[in-house]
Amino acid sequence: MLPAVTTAAAQAQAGDTQATDKATANGELLYACYVPESGTIYRIRIPSGRQSCASSSHVEFSWNNTGPAGPSGAAGPPGAAGPAGATGPQGIAGPPGIPGAPGPEGPRGAAGPPGAQATSEGPPGPPGPQGPAGETGPAGPEGPAGPQGPPGPKGPPGLSGIELIVRSTFARELSVQCPAGKAALNAGFSVMEEGEEEEDDDDGRATELVPIMANGAKPGSGQLPTGWRLRSHEKARLEVYLFCYLRS
Repeated sequence: MLPAVTTAAAQAQAGDTQATDKATANGELLYACYVPESGTIYRIRIPSGRQSCASSSHVEFSWNNTGPAGPSGAAGPPGAAGPAGATGPQGIAGPPGIPGAPGPEGPRGAAGPPGAQATSEGPPGPPGPQGPAGETGPAGPEGPAGPQGPPGPKGPPGLSGIELIVRSTFARELSVQCPAGKAALNAGFSVMEEGEEEEDDDDGRATELVPIMANGAKPGSGQLPTGWRLRSHEKARLEVYLFCYLRS
């Protein structure tokens, strides 16, 4: 038993505070002093006894009177079922269930008696949609003539000094000019061989009728011609009708 005491004394001399705290938690902590010269021990910190070692050469140590807890044992077999407990209170109502599918339509009931006769007409209903347009009716009689309206604004001045110039010749070309100060308004022509009666210009013998412009102007420039020139494919009797008017 002395070696065990010596080991415990050595642990106490090293001051293992952590082991002492664990022993205190498991049971009562006992204190003693070890005398190295004789190998004996004596208790301290007991009622009516010493509270510390008798000499500084004695070694104080401590131990627990209860060993550390062993590992948990295996679970025992389940016990027999106890008696049934008393009935508990009524629980709270649960949420409503999902509505079921609608059932089949029931048979039609018998017709009820007619209601009382209304004493007054109800309010008029809203107007219905507009119907399609009807067919056009016959024209009505002509109405009376209305009063004469006021005179309209004065129009632009008309053409003045209109003059018809007719020239003819037996050749392949004929040019006709308006007098000075006048412009050519329109022109016509005819083409005939010698001895033919007078014809229009639709026999295909006239090659062209072109305007004569003043001062080298081109046709289509906005300037009126001063005359017209008639050309034929072959020599024939040519006649040109030229309408002239005074320029404004």
